[in-house]
Amino acid sequence: MRLFALAYLYIEGTKKNNGAYTSILTLFFESLFNLGLNNINFFLTDKDFAQISAVSKVWPNS
Repeated sequence: MRLFALAYLYIEGTKKNNGAYTSILTLFFESLFNLGLNNINFFLTDKDFAQISAVSKVWPNS
């Protein structure tokens, strides 16, 4: 099995606002979902609440 990065998202900002980051990440993940990535079994992330929240909104069963 080969693993590779599918997409990158760089968010630039000096202050961390979890609500804004969650919204941006959700839009990014929704665009991937709409391109056909709608059957995600798992998603690897660190303990970033914004990432976990956005993934849970787009792929609730992952």
